[in-house]
Amino acid sequence: TEVDFTNTAGGSGLLKVCKIAGSGILPFTNFTFVMAGASFTVPAGFCVERGLLPVGTVFTIAEMPSSRTVTSAISVLPADRQGTVDLAGGTVTATIGVGVTEVYFTNAVR
Repeated sequence: TEVDFTNTAGGSGLLKVCKIAGSGILPFTNFTFVMAGASFTVPAGFCVERGLLPVGTVFTIAEMPSSRTVTSAISVLPADRQGTVDLAGGTVTATIGVGVTEVYFTNAVR
């Protein structure tokens, strides 16, 4: 009798979205994001947990545009989970991994 096993990464990972207050942005300024059709707010200088998602889930987060600010940087940690970044559109695609996946948006005043 022979039995074959295939191991795959499973479980869930925590997603955190963080807003960095860039040049001219005051801490506690609220910014609105959309993920999977649901909007949420992240104050500048803080992170918000978006829950546990299955490992391997690919997601896109979009920051809602503002006439007063511009998105100046977007990054994902760990970096190997980062997908496509559209700085002009204020979006990032990333993949949930084991542990914590953090997405950082930085804005500056126009």
